[in-house]
Amino acid sequence: NVEKITAQNLKSTLKNLAEKYESVAVITPGLKEAKTLQKALPEDLGFMLVDDLTGQVKDRKIVVPCALSKGLEFDAVVVIQPNKALKIAKNINYE
Repeated sequence: NVEKITAQNLKSTLKNLAEKYESVAVITPGLKEAKTLQKALPEDLGFMLVDDLTGQVKDRKIVVPCALSKGLEFDAVVVIQPNKALKIAKNINYE
């Protein structure tokens, strides 16, 4: 299901997704946006920042930059600034 989420309803959307699904990811264009967003979310939502993949991602609710999202699977995903994220992802060499 694709739906446009505005900044005003992002928190309520994430809360609803977290209640409905076991695993939820918020994918941002870059690390800077991921850090800013994760800090802005209420702590009770429980979204953790993934800023490297040196270990396994154990948290089921995460905020992650698109460059680190390859291969991760979630029940629900929200992509922030999808056009910008897609442009960045096209330039990433995953080898």
